[in-house]
Amino acid sequence: DVRTLVDEDAVIQSIRNILTTSPGQKLLNPRFGVNIGDLLFEGVTFERAHFMAEVISKELTRQEPRATFTNVHVVASPDQASYTVSITAVIPALSKRQINISGVVTTNGLTINQIDNNTIA
Repeated sequence: DVRTLVDEDAVIQSIRNILTTSPGQKLLNPRFGVNIGDLLFEGVTFERAHFMAEVISKELTRQEPRATFTNVHVVASPDQASYTVSITAVIPALSKRQINISGVVTTNGLTINQIDNNTIA
């Protein structure tokens, strides 16, 4: 049997890896990662922001079962040709721990700016 780590740092690193990897980049797991690359060279729109949030939420839920993703929000910034991504997750095995991740998507891909972990009341 393989034991699954439910360490907060391991879950955060896994989420980071999923968000910054495109499918096909990981040879032994070609479905690993989030495919937002198709949207990066198209105009920044509010509709694409909504679609991107759905894709990120679906893929994080599928690929990181140790966390429950309570909020995935993407805001389009057409003037800056970018999207701002905010993700909130809870790790059920570590009750009362919440992770907040924020980043920016540009033509260079996703850059994670901040990861905060808080105890929730």
